[in-house]
Amino acid sequence: MSTANPHFLLPKLFPDEIIFHKTVKDSQVPYTMEAFLHFCCSKNHLGPNLKTWRNCPVLTCPDQEVHIADFLRGFAIKFELFTSFPVSHCWTAQNKNSSMPGTDSPNKPDIVFLDPVNLVDFRTILTILEVKSSTMMKSEIFQLCAQRARLIFSSQDTCHFVVTSLLHQDELTIVLFDRGGSIVCSPFNIHSEPDTFARFVLGFLCAAPPYLGYDPSVWTGTIQNLMFCRLQLHIKFTPFVSTQIHGRGTVIWLAEVGPQSDLANKKSGLRMGIP
Repeated sequence: MSTANPHFLLPKLFPDEIIFHKTVKDSQVPYTMEAFLHFCCSKNHLGPNLKTWRNCPVLTCPDQEVHIADFLRGFAIKFELFTSFPVSHCWTAQNKNSSMPGTDSPNKPDIVFLDPVNLVDFRTILTILEVKSSTMMKSEIFQLCAQRARLIFSSQDTCHFVVTSLLHQDELTIVLFDRGGSIVCSPFNIHSEPDTFARFVLGFLCAAPPYLGYDPSVWTGTIQNLMFCRLQLHIKFTPFVSTQIHGRGTVIWLAEVGPQSDLANKKSGLRMGIP
């Protein structure tokens, strides 16, 4: 386990050009995180001196998960007003009291993030945010985030890394896991450091799947395909996904050479007598 400063890690994970990439290339307007914060302040979403988010619920209120999810969804509206570019992904707390499908054991994540065209399921969610108002030790935060990351890894065979998080009162802790280890960020206050918090929320809203931990060599259409050593392979099914976060051989695919690969075309040509 390694530690990191979120002010260093998040700009590396979600730089401005990743968050605003779909708007910058078609506009002369300097879309940056700083400009976004000033826009929020001008619309009274953020307090004076770019501190304290307006309408952020207190975590001791009833149904705190639902209110936090609503607050996070508000960032999509802010982003659309700022850039005139729509975003489709969203946060939901619909399984805070009911077990989410997709795993063998019952689990009730507080808030999850996903593309709303998909059903809420451990096989489709992109991250989990836990919301806690009671006192928690650092080790407890890490263990809960690790348990949530393990559920995503074991349910999705294309994850390279998983970003999980826990909001404890006004402090957010971000933990990144991959198959080799983990990075725990120091907790930060979402109100006194709104730029870091906005980068975290907008990063998930706007970044492409590879920046959220998904294997760019695998893509899903009517069938799931994998590019390996310049070969296009059709993944028939996944016979094994490890239930552990760390290790080697954590995912096994059964695949066949697809019709668009160089090898398949060469074999087809030989069968037709083409040299």
